[in-house]
Amino acid sequence: MHTTKSTLADMRYVLSNLSDEFVDELDRGKFSREDVRRTMKSFIADSHSLTLWNDDGIIGMLGYQVVDGVISTAFPSTPAFFAQDTARFGRKLMRGIQSELGNLPIVSHSYSNNTRVEKWYRIIGYELQGVIGNRKVFRLFPK
Repeated sequence: MHTTKSTLADMRYVLSNLSDEFVDELDRGKFSREDVRRTMKSFIADSHSLTLWNDDGIIGMLGYQVVDGVISTAFPSTPAFFAQDTARFGRKLMRGIQSELGNLPIVSHSYSNNTRVEKWYRIIGYELQGVIGNRKVFRLFPK
């Protein structure tokens, strides 16, 4: 697996091939694909978006920004994103971004009730910080 700087074409591909897990999160969080498109387009414009690839092609995107001293993320994904090797790669990737941005904590939100999603966060090293309505808040503390 590897990453490249995201392009608008990458974003269009991911948004046209979203995983069921991500579509479920959109529905549960009351977000639209247009909301995701605007957010990811902003991350791309700020050079804060990476496209994730495996041997078969694009599997997802990671957008991030620093807000109030923490790194906030967005993870639109294709169905291949939640493979086991993705979580191990994700741990390395997230720690790299964390280091690059001053070793700040990373906060990620999930609206999924799929246990695979929570397991994916835990494998990476996130801790569940709380639940607000149907949103789970995960935090990756600096090492």
